[in-house]
Amino acid sequence: MVEATSPTPEMDLNKIRKKVQHLLNLTTERGATEAEAATALSMAEAILEKYNLAMDSMNSGTEPERKLVEEEFMDGTNTWQRILVRCVAEHNMCETLRKGQKILIFGRALNVMAARTMFAWITPQIYSFYNRAVGDNNNLRANTRWRTDFYLGVATRIEDRIDELQRARHAADNDCKAIVLIRSAEATLFRNQLYPDLIIKRGRKRKVTTGYRYGLLAGSMISLGDDKRIGQDFRQIEE
Repeated sequence: MVEATSPTPEMDLNKIRKKVQHLLNLTTERGATEAEAATALSMAEAILEKYNLAMDSMNSGTEPERKLVEEEFMDGTNTWQRILVRCVAEHNMCETLRKGQKILIFGRALNVMAARTMFAWITPQIYSFYNRAVGDNNNLRANTRWRTDFYLGVATRIEDRIDELQRARHAADNDCKAIVLIRSAEATLFRNQLYPDLIIKRGRKRKVTTGYRYGLLAGSMISLGDDKRIGQDFRQIEE
């Protein structure tokens, strides 16, 4: 005869973790609609903060869940990609570092998974907006400076929006703000211990050009999973 097991904090955390993983796996690549994927991402972010808070308040979680990881995120040759990786990582309580041509990410495994999912949700939208912006204008499509400025404008605006989103959520929930600060500091300390000679460099402000302005516009229209911006119209450039 198998005896019933009383629920424990660890079992509750395990359920939360599985729920977050399930939501993060609801992507368009796996058959979900854009609306379903956006809703799942937003729900996962909210639950993830409660999951991190629960691990601390109950002093619970298994060793793998508490372990900090260092992973290669992607090749980081483009400034706009480095900006985007950094802001989605920080939004998900992780830290980043450029090492040679690679971008590394540091944090708890589930938080790293959330950062990857958010990045994968945003980047196809960026490419789609670029293609819609240039349309059939082959001269504009061949203009590498315009493309670079467009992508930089997108990343800059997304960074600002994520910061605004996070500040709004923290203003409404002090516990949420506290756990994000704690977990982010934890990831930063872990990164700095692994790379004690690290020097943080932030990109310089770029001169505002037409491509950059259109990038800012596109960045305002991209869905971050927190809103209903999917499928908005984007005026094709006539120049």
